[in-house]
Amino acid sequence: MLAGGCTVGPDYVKPAVETPSAFKEAQNWKVAQPRDNLPRDRWWEVFDDPLLNGLVAQVEINNQNVKFAEANVRQARALTDQARSAFFPTVTGNASATRAGGQRGGGASSGSNATGGGGGVVANLYNVSLDATWELDLWGRVRRNVESSETL
Repeated sequence: MLAGGCTVGPDYVKPAVETPSAFKEAQNWKVAQPRDNLPRDRWWEVFDDPLLNGLVAQVEINNQNVKFAEANVRQARALTDQARSAFFPTVTGNASATRAGGQRGGGASSGSNATGGGGGVVANLYNVSLDATWELDLWGRVRRNVESSETL
């Protein structure tokens, strides 16, 4: 009696489905015939449609116009960034090293001690500099310059 309480219902039976022999969407179906041997650069000319050829030519011209406009936007952004850089300090640095030496004896070439003399004093000179400048924008020159470049 206890095992009978676990049964929920009858066993599953797969329902019968009527499948049509042909679908209405497949009435004018054409099997694909790839043309891999044809050149792919001007593929639309396969359709022999002068309107399509004209539209593609128009898109090629307008595509160059879009590239030109995009380049102008990038240039305007770069000019605005350049104007904004005046709000920040400018830091420059320089480093140099020089090796200098004197010679005695007069006749020897540079770097050799052919005369047998005592030689001169050799000195290594190192120079490092760091500069920082910043313009306080009291009268708004930098701010106005940024504003004028943003309106381009």
